[in-house]
Amino acid sequence: MKKVVSLAILLLVLSAAIYFPAYATDEDDADEYEILFSEGFAYALKDGQAIILGKSDSSKFEWLFDDDDDDEYYDIVDDLFDDYDTDDDDEERPLVIPSRIDGYPVVAIGDEAFLETLYTAYILSEGIISIGDSAFAYCYYFDTIVIPRGVMSIGESAFANCEKLSNVVIPDSVAFIGDGAFGSDYDDGWSGTLVVVKGSYAEKYAQESGFTYVYGEPSGSFNGGASALAVDNLATRSGPSTQYRETGMYNVKAERVRVISLAYDGSGVCWVQCEVAYGSKLRRVYTGLKRFDTASFDLYGVPEEGKPDTQNKVNTTSKAMYGPGDGYDTYGSLTVDKGQTVTVISIENGYAQVEWTTSKQSYRAWVSIDTLDY
Repeated sequence: MKKVVSLAILLLVLSAAIYFPAYATDEDDADEYEILFSEGFAYALKDGQAIILGKSDSSKFEWLFDDDDDDEYYDIVDDLFDDYDTDDDDEERPLVIPSRIDGYPVVAIGDEAFLETLYTAYILSEGIISIGDSAFAYCYYFDTIVIPRGVMSIGESAFANCEKLSNVVIPDSVAFIGDGAFGSDYDDGWSGTLVVVKGSYAEKYAQESGFTYVYGEPSGSFNGGASALAVDNLATRSGPSTQYRETGMYNVKAERVRVISLAYDGSGVCWVQCEVAYGSKLRRVYTGLKRFDTASFDLYGVPEEGKPDTQNKVNTTSKAMYGPGDGYDTYGSLTVDKGQTVTVISIENGYAQVEWTTSKQSYRAWVSIDTLDY
């Protein structure tokens, strides 16, 4: 249900109309944009696009109704926010920021929108272009944030003083990161890791800031896939069926995960190749499609793997890797040995995803194409 702070109500309560700018958070900034309340959020609407201003029950909106001469406004405030009240216990869970609200596309998160909120994760939907100043500052309980593709600007102190934040994935669409976006006001530096695209603005920002960074998706090497919402933790394997080596359980429930491709096993079960963070590295692994909310991404935009039929021999023993580049983890002591015949699944960034089978099980891993006898 949508609730609008309408001119009629405001004339009754305040004898004034209420409007809000795209990034405003208090009365001094009030300008030309109407504030609306819906689906648990407050948002501003401009040219058919929505800017999320925060949770609708936030105390920062009380000034809209405050009238010292009229106690009746308290009843109106209580009635307006009852539908969207958030208890402290409710904050100890992930928060999904929608891609649309009341049918309008969400294009920005306003200044201080979620300042000092206590959610365990913030899941940003694709379509967002800008993250405002201090939008997630002083949020203490989340450790990872995935900035979705299409975001161009991250404001000053956007994620400042977030004590547990240790991993930030930044796409190559980002062209501006404001001062103090990460780290603390109380000491220099930040001990977390940025996952960046090689040659991107985010890489340069990490270097100039002295932050630890690893490479994720190489720019221009990947034209499909999506960011999908995991509805469960991911039990994974190295390939698309139970015959492949197990590759662990990843605790990413209610988080956004990069989905790369789809593949079907002999029983018709759909498997997803996805990318997850593991320490300071990344891993590409396979899990069942049922572990994702298929409504949270464009399933038809994810490429389906073809049937592999190209075979080669390995001419140099090589470590098996979880992905195509130095930013990816290795499979421990597992190697692809010289003389091994492998089937090439795909090639990316100078690496080949290969498959081979032993008497015990099947494997998929990445190796440098230089190790293959083409």
